[in-house]
Amino acid sequence: MNNRFINKKSKCLVSSLLLALSSGGYAADSYEVIEIKNLQITNENPNPESNPTFVFDINNSDVAVGYFDLPAFYYDANEDGIDDINELEATYSHGYKFSFSDGQTIFQDAGSIDNTEDVLVEITNEDDEGEMVTETVTFDGQYVTSSYGFSINDSNLIAGFSNHHIGMVEITTETDEDGNVSTTQTANSSVIEQAVILTQDVSSPIILPNFLSDEQQMRALSINDSGFIVGYGDFNPENDLDDDGNESDKYFDRGFIYNPSNADEVIRVNPIDNNFGYMASIRDINNSAIAVGWAQKEVNDIDLTGTFYIDALSSSEITEISIFNEEEISFPWAINDSGRIVGKSADPTGEFFTAFAYDIYDGLAVDLGMLISSEQCDTSDNFLEDCSVAFDINDPVEQSSQGDFQVVGTSLVSTFPATYHAFIYENGEMKDLNDLIDCKIDGSENQSNEPDWILAEARAINDSGVIVGNGLLNGVQKAFMLRPRETAPVLCETETNKSGGGSLPIELFSFFAILGWLSRKTNS
Repeated sequence: MNNRFINKKSKCLVSSLLLALSSGGYAADSYEVIEIKNLQITNENPNPESNPTFVFDINNSDVAVGYFDLPAFYYDANEDGIDDINELEATYSHGYKFSFSDGQTIFQDAGSIDNTEDVLVEITNEDDEGEMVTETVTFDGQYVTSSYGFSINDSNLIAGFSNHHIGMVEITTETDEDGNVSTTQTANSSVIEQAVILTQDVSSPIILPNFLSDEQQMRALSINDSGFIVGYGDFNPENDLDDDGNESDKYFDRGFIYNPSNADEVIRVNPIDNNFGYMASIRDINNSAIAVGWAQKEVNDIDLTGTFYIDALSSSEITEISIFNEEEISFPWAINDSGRIVGKSADPTGEFFTAFAYDIYDGLAVDLGMLISSEQCDTSDNFLEDCSVAFDINDPVEQSSQGDFQVVGTSLVSTFPATYHAFIYENGEMKDLNDLIDCKIDGSENQSNEPDWILAEARAINDSGVIVGNGLLNGVQKAFMLRPRETAPVLCETETNKSGGGSLPIELFSFFAILGWLSRKTNS
């Protein structure tokens, strides 16, 4: 099979589709920018404002969720019997909840799985006298445990994952020259990614079941208001043989659906054509329990990735959809309660990725465009550039007619260096959110050429139009919340930072590398 990206058959878009999927909804004149930050000083975290913070979702109560980095440490009793805190040359992460009300910010650590208890593993082997002997092997507990929050529902339940220290028994089989078969059990431990629900009790997250065994990693990516959760995890298919005919121990991504009425298992979602060597993931689920995801497939001997949706209440069969044409690559990110999906798809010419919106009920698709012209978007034969990506879509509270929506995401604004800005798409137009905020965080009218904030990506938007995302504040990576307001923004004197001219801070180069890592972490 040919894994190389190729140009797709060019197809013209009908311009009327743009009007069909947009209408005169509510649009803010500008936004107030609120920094999402941790101000709680502890022995383990003496300088919290210096720790990077990332945000991924917001609910309709304006509670945001994400994760923040912390310095890693370990405890060591000193000569007085008191634990000393020793910082390691590493960091770990914790999920959080953030809210802003009446000028006050509330930042809460969402906790993680408690791995401080020792892990005990029992193994049974034959001793020298031929007797079967069972022994218990102990692995020390761990103080440093990471967690990540990716989605929050209106009950403030967070879906994500946490590191889980588990024990395991490894079995090896040997056959001697006489054909006698013997097995040996070996104790081991490992730290895996475990899908969890982070609740009000920070010390006791709810651990979701895995596909087959506790040794398989899983990530929860979205939770709806009924407690349905979707994501992806490792799966080792049965009868998976290598080239020599031996059983293979390879794992492949599979989407999952967790139904809270059946808390003991998850529903596994396979790739579109059930090819066990292909990957599949579910990215979001709406309040009607319609889930959306992506899966690899083969079309005319070419490996592609396509979008699908599934009704988690009534069906285990996925419905494949083509955004622009059948021979395309697409990745969905979100679905709203009206059944509109957003994400990124190779444009009809197959030369780059662009943000899209797709209605599962009438099949209408819209290329949402980008903040620069398509001619400015770099392309190559073997790589599809992310010219724009849509991360979320809402169902606005203030709307002039049924079917209004707002979409947020990120778009390329300069190709050298590759620079992205957060956008909002509403009323048929994509807008740079950097043009809708004050140049200076204090709102002063004495503006310089450089803004305090560079909003790089808008990750989520709730039904009231409040947006969260990630960017740079005075050159330092920060997460932000945007609250709509009806006053005009106080802009910078020039827009050199938008046009790609002028100098860019060195921190910007490393930050956009971080954004690429974030996309991989959240399984784009």
